[in-house]
Amino acid sequence: MAESGADATAITAYLRDCLPQRQVYFGMYTLKYAAKSGRIPSAAAFLGDKLGLKPIMKIFDRAITTAAKCRGDAKLAQKVAEMTAESILPGTPYEVIYGSDESSREEMTKLLTEKLGYPPAAAYQIGAVIAANAGPKVAGAAFTRKPE
Repeated sequence: MAESGADATAITAYLRDCLPQRQVYFGMYTLKYAAKSGRIPSAAAFLGDKLGLKPIMKIFDRAITTAAKCRGDAKLAQKVAEMTAESILPGTPYEVIYGSDESSREEMTKLLTEKLGYPPAAAYQIGAVIAANAGPKVAGAAFTRKPE
């Protein structure tokens, strides 16, 4: 917006309207880092990893909650893509979220482009705080959600 000449007031107004409707889904391929950071008990992480449980987290309205769980690495990105396709405001831009393992970026880009019919506006690597809790391999999407 700034590049097209919008002033600070217009940009601030846009962000105030847009940000409350933004949502993120991201899936973690391991529970090891969540246990190390103290987010979940070590026994729960050990058992969850042995059972192949993969949590899908939702960030919305300043809260991080567990939105779903799936079993197995192969199903994680697919489930995140399905949940995103169900929740996104049709036709709006979205962004792919990934960790230091860039294979999840490529997989999410492919799945979401197939499901939504258009490519992501951008791809962003997660920050250090999320990485400390989620680990190096994360698959996710940020988008504008449908109104409830």
